[in-house]
Amino acid sequence: MSLAVRQPVALVRRSWFGRGLEMIRHRVLQLADLWMDWFRKSRTYHDLRGWYSKTADFLEQSWHRSSIRRYSRRVGSIAADARKSLFSFHCSPWWRPFLEGWIILYLVFLPVLGAWYGLLPLLLLYCGVAIPEKRVNASSLFLFGLLLFAGTILTAAGFRQSWQRLLQLESWLLLAWFTGLAFTPRLLGKVMRWMAGSSPLWMIMGFQQYASGVRTAAGWLSPDQAALIPVRVYSVFGNPNLYALYLLLTLVFCFGLVRAERQRLSRLFWLAVGGMAAVSLYLTYSRGAWLIGGIILVLMSRKELRGGWLPVWGLLLLILLTFPAFRARLGSLLTLMDSSLHFRWRIWEGVVRAIPDTWLWGAGPGSFGVVYPWFMLPNSAAEHAHQWYLQIWLEHGIVVLLGLGWLLWERLRNFRRFSELLRTAALVLIVFLLYGCMESWDVHPLWGGYFWFLMGLTFACPQKTPPA
Repeated sequence: MSLAVRQPVALVRRSWFGRGLEMIRHRVLQLADLWMDWFRKSRTYHDLRGWYSKTADFLEQSWHRSSIRRYSRRVGSIAADARKSLFSFHCSPWWRPFLEGWIILYLVFLPVLGAWYGLLPLLLLYCGVAIPEKRVNASSLFLFGLLLFAGTILTAAGFRQSWQRLLQLESWLLLAWFTGLAFTPRLLGKVMRWMAGSSPLWMIMGFQQYASGVRTAAGWLSPDQAALIPVRVYSVFGNPNLYALYLLLTLVFCFGLVRAERQRLSRLFWLAVGGMAAVSLYLTYSRGAWLIGGIILVLMSRKELRGGWLPVWGLLLLILLTFPAFRARLGSLLTLMDSSLHFRWRIWEGVVRAIPDTWLWGAGPGSFGVVYPWFMLPNSAAEHAHQWYLQIWLEHGIVVLLGLGWLLWERLRNFRRFSELLRTAALVLIVFLLYGCMESWDVHPLWGGYFWFLMGLTFACPQKTPPA
């Protein structure tokens, strides 16, 4: 402690205020000692001590006599044999590419598989076989999972649906941890290339829907827009807004790969895939995705904008404004007269009315369908809040919402130190955060898993590394 700090502290201690605090502290310690002496001499203390000794003896005898001890020894021997087997697999040169191939194949076909549970054993086996010595500091992830569990106990101990939802959330946190353990910059580069390179499979299906004139659901367009927009494509995702989120993910991946690649032919390929994704994004007619795509484009191309690309983007926007369907979608957004936007606004108002009753710890995971009907406005029934942050606040409370904010800040604060490919993955994570302002995407298992998979990548290789 410096002299400038010690002198004021000494003056406070010598003052009447400091002497009074010291006297109070001394009296409190004396009372605590007296209470402890009295408690040790009381009958309650001796009864508790005797009960503790008898219980400990009973448990120790039961442990030695029961079959649990034999089973635990058997499990220990099985675990030792498993470790030896994993070590032998680690010594085999062909296991690592074999598991990498299965992981990549699973991620490529994830849009049609729709579930992340099959990836967990692959990642766990890959951790043991390929990189058994890797360690990840996932304390923040563990604390957030503990916070979710504590909130569920406090709010929904008897609500079965809440425990089912909690199990899904905890499995996503486990996915993030396994991803952090398994992924390296080299594997990240492979996965990103394969995920972006396979995206034309699903885009072609979307183009076929547009060409064949697949019927658009009535709630996806207002009556005046339906005359201008014949089809909103959705590919294999079942919803244009969710398909648009996948296309944003692909666009960011392609932009990052264009920067990371050194060969001109590879850059041209990723530019072509990105162009297909941009056309598909337009055909979804998802206004929120258009706006978020523009924001991400500005964030990722700041150098290009300084280098003279601003007129090119401006010309592209003018060309889009010549399309009546584009003007109709954006115009309704600016005037706030669109039926779908008005419907979401009414849902948000009902959720805001429901939050004050359980604002601290929430009503419990998965409780939206039980709580919201009591507060919703007329003709505004909904399965979810269409706003990720409001749904978290309603179901989990402000404590978990702040905990999520702390976790995101803790993972993204070193964004500038990320490698080029990892920075691209982190930008996709930011896309999810922006998309959460208008959609509760985590109610769909596929997209909740995508978010926590990307979160796990920030645990995998957070420091600056050469591109894969």
